[in-house]
Formats: sequence, structure tokens, C-alpha cells
Amino acid sequence: MAEVSDGRKAVIAQHLVRFYAYKHIPFDKPRYVPFDTLPFIPLENEVDQLISGVGKKTAAYLQLVKETGARAGEAWNLRWIDINNEAGTVTITPEKRSRARQFKVSGSLIVMLTRLPHDEVWYGFSRNLSTSALIAEPLSWNIQADSDI
Repeated sequence: MAEVSDGRKAVIAQHLVRFYAYKHIPFDKPRYVPFDTLPFIPLENEVDQLISGVGKKTAAYLQLVKETGARAGEAWNLRWIDINNEAGTVTITPEKRSRARQFKVSGSLIVMLTRLPHDEVWYGFSRNLSTSALIAEPLSWNIQADSDI
């Protein structure tokens, strides 16, 4: 069984305080001091491996997020009028009270985007793509080509 972090122990202890108070049972809460850790951030070549191992739509979506830093919802809301093939730019429509942004993107991303069906940018693409499912340690990545196009 995996070891429980001190932060998790502190949360559990706080729940026990409320439970024992409800049951009128004396309880001395132990003190746990959680320590701060840095999040896992994959290397660029690991992200590139992930992008090369997924289907065309997913790869275009992930490449867009990688190059622009757009939020998932901002990338999802991309429209064809936001893509300027001649200038090689993508305009991101803001969400969460941020500002509209325009980015110069790579030619390969423009090609990836223009090869998608022109109904909608992400037509037929499941919005349930979880970015948390993609943020994992490289050993847990099971990269296989999908058949989304």
C-alpha cells in the first residue's frame, strides 16, 4: 500500500476531529506538517513523444496548447476564423476574464490544423479529453495511436 502524505494525514485528522466531536468522544488531534513539493512537469521531448503518439485531432489540440499556453477551454473554443494561415498566427478567445491573445505558431501546427475537417475545428472530437489524464509520469504513458481521424 502507498504511503500516505502528511498533507493527506492532516485532512484525515481534521475529519476525525469533527466525527469524534459529533460522537462526543474525546480526541487529541495529531499535528502533521505538510511539505511543499514541486509538480511534475514533463520535458519538451516527452511532450513531443506524447503528441506524436496520439491521433491527428488530439495531436493538433495538444500542439496548440503546447505552443500557445492556452487553457483547455480556450483551445477548445478555437474557430476557423481564429486561424490565419498566411501570417501563421492563431487568435485565442479568452475565458476566465483574461485577455484575447494572438500567437505566431509553427508551420507544422498550421498544417496540422488545416488538415482537420472544416465543419468545426474540433468536430467529432470528445470534449471529455482530460488534461489531468495526460499529465502523468512518463512511465505511466501508454502511447498508442488512436483512431479519431
